[in-house]
This record gives sequence, structure tokens and C-alpha cells, in this order.
Amino acid sequence: MLPEESLNLSSDWSCDNCEAKVNHATMVAIFDELEVDVENFKEIDIKVIEEKLAQLLTGKIGQFHKILWFLLLYILVLHPRHYYALTIKKRLLDVLVLVLKKEEPEDEAVLRPMLERIMELGTELLEVEEKIEVGYSLKRGRLLRQMHLPGMKLAKMDLKVRIIQD
Repeated sequence: MLPEESLNLSSDWSCDNCEAKVNHATMVAIFDELEVDVENFKEIDIKVIEEKLAQLLTGKIGQFHKILWFLLLYILVLHPRHYYALTIKKRLLDVLVLVLKKEEPEDEAVLRPMLERIMELGTELLEVEEKIEVGYSLKRGRLLRQMHLPGMKLAKMDLKVRIIQD
């Protein structure tokens, strides 16, 4: 959905793929609620996430499952480059990197998709960062640092199975 008149802040919103229309007040209410959700998600304690990830890895899902559904819901609802979607993706990247450092899964069938997802998220966030701040920046450096270890682990796995050569 996009505003029908992009320069009019109180314009109604309509879908470019169908005939759906939503008034301005409804969209403001949706974004206000979304902003609260995203801010609350940013404030989730890393210790709680670590515990929930441990539960996830041992088969006890619970609250962490709700976090994943929250991420999936908003990433699917919002445009992939929307500010809130990018904020959620950055937080998800932080969580995945934290899990990788704290408790790396032993099973390659679990580890590889996790590493690939870290690389996908990092690459997408780097593309956006390059548009916002061209050249070297602190955010760019942090993203590259988060992607370094997963990239090396993927390369080692590929070397081990001869996808890449010495």
C-alpha cells in the first residue's frame, strides 16, 4: 500500500496490486501500533533470547516461536525496504550472530541454513546502507564484522565438500 497522493500527508492509501483502499487515519493507527511493536522488540533482553534459543535448539519452543512469528508477520506485511522491516531484520541478524557465537549448532543441516540466512540479511542491509551512507561508515563496518565469521564457516564447509577448490 502507498499513499494515493505522495505529497499529501493526509491522503488515503491504496494497493498497487488490487483495488483495496484504506483511509489515512487507519494507516496512522497501524503505523503507531507497529512502531510500538518494533520498539518493544528492540528492547527484548538478549539473555531472554539466549534462553529461548536454547529451548528452541532442544525442542522446547515457547516464547522464541512468538518472536519468530512476529518477525515473519511484519517482514511479510511491510515492504522489504521499509524502515521497520529493516530494523527487524537488523535485530534478527544480531540474534543469529549471537547464537552462532554462543551455541553453534553441531548439525550441518541446521548450521548451513543459519549461516546462509545471516549472509542474506547482512547483504541486504549492506545494500541499503550503501545507498544511505556511501563509502566507509561505522554501520557498514559492523555489518561486515557480523558477516565475516559466517562467511568463513560457509567457505570451510564448501571447501570440505569440494564445492570450492584450494
